[in-house]
Amino acid sequence: MNLNKNTRDEAKKMYLQMDDHHREKKRPIRHRDALIPSVIYLACRSTDVAHTLKELCAHLDPTKVTKKDVGKTFKMCQDVLKLNIKPTKAKDLIERFYNLCFQRSNSANRSEKTKRGKCVLPL
Repeated sequence: MNLNKNTRDEAKKMYLQMDDHHREKKRPIRHRDALIPSVIYLACRSTDVAHTLKELCAHLDPTKVTKKDVGKTFKMCQDVLKLNIKPTKAKDLIERFYNLCFQRSNSANRSEKTKRGKCVLPL
């Protein structure tokens, strides 16, 4: 997954804050494998990088963690870190998926794919 440096740094900072918080409280994190995608998702939303939770979960091992676990951990992280993050706008996601779709195809096939309406989104 390609994330810019600001987003990666923000995710690292949030992960360390969550780890410190749980060490202070002496409570283990219920879904440790869900913590990393949760803080990445929080970092993406706080730095205005359009990513979906479904995209982040696609990079995970489904036997260890589910989208539901990541969603619960995301909410917990948001409460613990006291972040008030607005939802991602559909416009940002559509622009990103559109660019990804046509970035993969070469310029000769663009008009043909547009006419046929064929575009595979990375979900």
